[in-house]
Amino acid sequence: MREFGGLGEATHKRARRNRSSSPSILRLFGAYALVSLIPVVALGFVLAASYRSVAQARGLAEGRSEAILVARTAIEPLLRGRPLGEPLMALEKSDLRT
Repeated sequence: MREFGGLGEATHKRARRNRSSSPSILRLFGAYALVSLIPVVALGFVLAASYRSVAQARGLAEGRSEAILVARTAIEPLLRGRPLGEPLMALEKSDLRT
C-alpha cells in the first residue's frame, strides 16, 4: 500500500471525493439560504408596513388629545363659554392673539 504524505490511499481517495462534492454542498446551502431568505424578507416588509400604520394611528390620536387639551385649557377660558360657531368679539380676538 502506497502512502501519500502520511495518509493511506483510502484516506486520500476519500479526501479527494469530499473535495469534489464540496461545490455541490455549497450550491445546496446557497439555494437553501436563498429560499429561506425570501419569506424572512417578506415578513420584514409586512411588519414594517404594520408598524408604520400603527405609528401613524398613534400619532393622530396623540395630536387629537393635544388639540383637545389646548382647546380646553388655553382657548376655552378666553371665549368665556361662547360657542365657536358665533363670530368673535374684538376683546376675544385680542386675547387670542396674545
